[in-house]
Amino acid sequence: MTDTEKAALKTSKYDDGNITTLYEMCAAVDPEDTYLEADFAASSEQIPEINAALLLCPTYPYAKKWRETVKRGQVDVDLAAQGRLFGSGTFRVGKEIKPGTYVTTDVDGCYWERQNSSGGTIDNYFTNSARRVQVTIRSSDYAFSSENCGEWRPAR
Repeated sequence: MTDTEKAALKTSKYDDGNITTLYEMCAAVDPEDTYLEADFAASSEQIPEINAALLLCPTYPYAKKWRETVKRGQVDVDLAAQGRLFGSGTFRVGKEIKPGTYVTTDVDGCYWERQNSSGGTIDNYFTNSARRVQVTIRSSDYAFSSENCGEWRPAR
């Protein structure tokens, strides 16, 4: 194995030590590749894999678009680590998520609620269908809960 292949394997974070998938990524020049979509953001698992493939094939025809996908994904990974990007569930405000104004888009059957420390509802909202839903989670809220609302991200 070459030094470049060793570096790519380490970057990929693969557990099995098999570099075949990375070479397959380099060989597949597909203009319909999901990674090439303008709004696609790589996941925390995809980021190291794409970066590893780019080590093996830095002149890949769509390398620039792959790098953009990684950059968009890294923004989401960073937001999630900061507690500013989250999905369904119940989260402690100030512990798991940060207070602030959040939005989600294109939802069906979305329900959210802001809760006090007793589990009581401070405020809530339900919609059968909406293009955009917004909520302001206050630092005085104990928890925030949502179901079927998709991914909440900071409002712009």
